[in-house]
Amino acid sequence: MVVSRLSFFRIKSVPDATAAGLKSLIEEAFGEFGLESWKQQLIGIGADGASVNMGAKQGLVVKMRDDNMPWLVGVHCFNHRLELAMKDALQGTFMDDFSSLLMLLFYQYNNSPKKLRELRELGEVMQVAVSKPKKAHGTRWVQHKLDATKVLIKGYGVIVGHLENLVVISSRDQSKEQGILKKLKSFKFVAHMLYFKVLLEKVARLSLAWQRNSIELPAVMAALRNLNTELEELEEVEDSSTLTHPVLTSIMKDDGSAEYHGIELRDVPQGKAHFLKHKKDYITKIKAACGKRFENLTGLVFEGAKILDTRLWPSDMGELRVYGNEEIMSVASHFKDILPAEIDPDTLLSQWKELKDFIYHNMMSTAGSTPQDIWQKVHIHYAINYDQVNTVINILRVLPFSNSVVERCFSTMNKVKTDWRAHLGEKTLEGLMRVKTSGPAVPDFDSKRAVDEFFFMKARRPHVAPYGPNKKQKMSDS
Repeated sequence: MVVSRLSFFRIKSVPDATAAGLKSLIEEAFGEFGLESWKQQLIGIGADGASVNMGAKQGLVVKMRDDNMPWLVGVHCFNHRLELAMKDALQGTFMDDFSSLLMLLFYQYNNSPKKLRELRELGEVMQVAVSKPKKAHGTRWVQHKLDATKVLIKGYGVIVGHLENLVVISSRDQSKEQGILKKLKSFKFVAHMLYFKVLLEKVARLSLAWQRNSIELPAVMAALRNLNTELEELEEVEDSSTLTHPVLTSIMKDDGSAEYHGIELRDVPQGKAHFLKHKKDYITKIKAACGKRFENLTGLVFEGAKILDTRLWPSDMGELRVYGNEEIMSVASHFKDILPAEIDPDTLLSQWKELKDFIYHNMMSTAGSTPQDIWQKVHIHYAINYDQVNTVINILRVLPFSNSVVERCFSTMNKVKTDWRAHLGEKTLEGLMRVKTSGPAVPDFDSKRAVDEFFFMKARRPHVAPYGPNKKQKMSDS
């Protein structure tokens, strides 16, 4: 099966963290691999939105384009855009207070093993598997907030119970614990905690979908449209529900009071009014922030990439015949400098029309066929018949849209190059990371060849060689 693949290439030390310095390192890395024609094969660059990468005048992408690569597509990582959109949307809302309290809880138990032990012991007594409160701040904004929220929801009753015990025994941090306890037991905090979990879960699903190595652009855009649809559906629920809101029904009692995990909540009228007033605003702000962060996905290449999503194709054959004709020709024109010379505009357009008809009548009726499945089949079985249009389609299929794999490589590097191995050289570190990211699974690894290479690459102590003092000479002679 043919799929676009992400692979670990090189790791380089950056002496000059400017756009020019990064460009020089990229050229050096390709040169070390002996890839002389790499510029003619480079389609796009995916990176975070830092100005050194995506700057409109002096960024890395601009400098690469100016170096005889005018077709190069620069893509601001979709996952980073989503994180920034959520941060923009909820900044200045109750999420700020909510996040601050999550961090207070984290430090409360992270800095005191004694309190953490007491918390877990209380959890055992209450028969609740309580976890240590998690840090709500980090590079992955959505997932950090969601994980910290889930831990608090699960252990809410135990955490409140433990803080009440600490206040009673007059601990050293009594005033701080009283402040945390007061907020935790407020109706406004609990209602927002449950609601933020719902919102964060929807966004987190999109973020996780974009982090898959095998996902292609049609699925990327479909996932983004799905999030927008889910938010619109949630908006409709907010318009139609007040007293029947799922959050309210889960904590309100018939007498007008409220409790959660057996804890009586305070300030119910004020908290309820605040929640009902602002609950829809959060959805509106998330939609607006996502729209702003993804509003520039209307460029030539991204417009052309929409034709890959066969689920958006019109069902009327007359409309289908003209669908995407302008886009496929525009994409071919954009990448004309790197496309094979034999590609002819008339032949390309003819193949595109014929291929649409073939896919519509022979592939789209198959149950469970995704756009990615369809284009894989075209590439494997029908590339000879549709060679020119297949070449253009494959360019669109490998566009970079997420650098989550790079973030995973950073995590791998931190595991390999620890404080105890801080002097690892660049080549050694690269080799170890290549094994970690691209090496075979442990059960499939044949260690004999590696052991032989280690003992026979240079003289070793005789007592260490596993094959005896004379075996080395015999193997060398053979």
